[in-house]
Amino acid sequence: MAVVPVYNILAVPGANIPLSLERFEKMIGRVPVSGERVTLIFMKEEKSREELVSDDFYPIGVSGTVTEVGDQGVLVFRCNTRVDLKSINIYPDHSIDLDVERRQDIEDLDDAVSAKRLKHMKQLMLEAYGENPQFGPMLRGMISRWASLGDIAGIVNRWLINSPEEKMAVLSEDSRDARELKLEELLRENLEFHKVNTEANSAQEEEYQKMYRENALKADRISAKAAGQPASREGLGPPPL
Repeated sequence: MAVVPVYNILAVPGANIPLSLERFEKMIGRVPVSGERVTLIFMKEEKSREELVSDDFYPIGVSGTVTEVGDQGVLVFRCNTRVDLKSINIYPDHSIDLDVERRQDIEDLDDAVSAKRLKHMKQLMLEAYGENPQFGPMLRGMISRWASLGDIAGIVNRWLINSPEEKMAVLSEDSRDARELKLEELLRENLEFHKVNTEANSAQEEEYQKMYRENALKADRISAKAAGQPASREGLGPPPL
């Protein structure tokens, strides 16, 4: 089984997450194959393969399967089970060997409640990004394939503002219900952050446009006065940003 160190990734059992094919190859020295069993172990800070030592990892990993190796530089990893890392051995050739034990879940998640949470989160995602010309079409195409909150987190991993410690706190939660609640809260926090950020950018753009109009009118009045002609720029808008 391949052991792949990853950094700042949120992965929970049941989720399908895209991973960089280039990163995978750098960390194990070869290209993965579809159907290959893999264990992800999570680095506390980002390091190269050659720099890693056994103390660089959190004590919990995720075992699963490579379900797809795409031609766009991305593979899909199916997260199956959490594992406790009993020992980590790193050899001179930088290969890694693990002694692991399956970490048991507390099976307290109600399927109906989970389905309701997923449906609501999909709706929130559509409200936030559905009309975005860049992300909207892609989002609408993917949303029907999301079977869990973990799938959503996997897709938006690169944009999550949370620290590796916060992501590990989600993974380390043994109660499936509590883990899903933490994941839901994390996704909501990120949606709110990006909403506020978008509104701030819009306000900044509006302020820029206002300043441009005022400066353009002022410059036009000065030019017109110097030329003895009436000002003529009142109807012009600002240039694109």
